[in-house]
Amino acid sequence: MRKVALVFCLIIFLISAWNASAKVLELQVSSKNLNVGDVITVYGKANPNEEVKINVLFEKTLSVKNGIFAFSASSIKVPEGECKVNLVIYNSSDVKISARKQIFGFLYTPWIDLKLTPFNGFASISKSISSGVYDFKVEGKSNSNSVKIKIIASGYVKANSEGEFNYSYDTSSIPSGKFIISAGEKAELITLTSKKEKTNDDLLKKIMNSIFKFFGSKALLG
Repeated sequence: MRKVALVFCLIIFLISAWNASAKVLELQVSSKNLNVGDVITVYGKANPNEEVKINVLFEKTLSVKNGIFAFSASSIKVPEGECKVNLVIYNSSDVKISARKQIFGFLYTPWIDLKLTPFNGFASISKSISSGVYDFKVEGKSNSNSVKIKIIASGYVKANSEGEFNYSYDTSSIPSGKFIISAGEKAELITLTSKKEKTNDDLLKKIMNSIFKFFGSKALLG
């Protein structure tokens, strides 16, 4: 339990340092223990009319079979406005990320592949994505039994004339487990309870959809 608390504090310190310019006086959530599909509301107080940067950190462990891991996600909807995606994978020895965009109906652009060369098992990518509907694939090799995937999502909500801000969203697209919501130096650890994810494909789709759904047109990742 102490180890978990220390890790949580370290993560909050890093996120706070990354978001040091935010001036958030209060941050609360409607509940810290939810079932997948529940609606959660994030609310707090900052300076009047200030744009508040809210960070969401997801971290999951994925299985490796015969030295290979692979997952995909289809029909990921990115809303109007540019979004930036930051994906980090640990314990990998080789990673290839592929994406294609829907043109109309069943018509898609050709797959665009990007190969990453991990350093000491660490691979990351940060890319801007325009609005539209996308399919994604991630494939790779690992000498471990599992790899860890992490996504840090960030977006902005504007405080009113009293400095109050709030945002509600449906957790249906968020995978079960724990995630952190933070703003400025304030943070909350949220636990979602549900059935175990069946596949890595389902997991990636839920993570990516949750990010774009949470922040809408103002989504920024990393």
